[in-house]
Amino acid sequence: MKTPDITKAQIAALLTFAGGNAVAWGWLTSTREQTIVAVGSTVIAGVWKLADAWIRHGRSKTAAVQLLEQLVMEKATTPAGTATPVA
Repeated sequence: MKTPDITKAQIAALLTFAGGNAVAWGWLTSTREQTIVAVGSTVIAGVWKLADAWIRHGRSKTAAVQLLEQLVMEKATTPAGTATPVA
């Protein structure tokens, strides 16, 4: 299973982080509001990236199991006379 190196979720997380911090430090005047928005966008972006990594890891494990099942089934259905010997 071929997965992209950079996913849409990773791009969205980066934009959330950058946008939240730009809003916090560019348009908000209260230090408390700046901190809340900056920390909030950073946490949301981090959780988003972790969720994406977890999903990708699960997909890769599933693909590996499916490939192994396919190889086992091919080996089990190969006629005995045509099987390649194992050294």
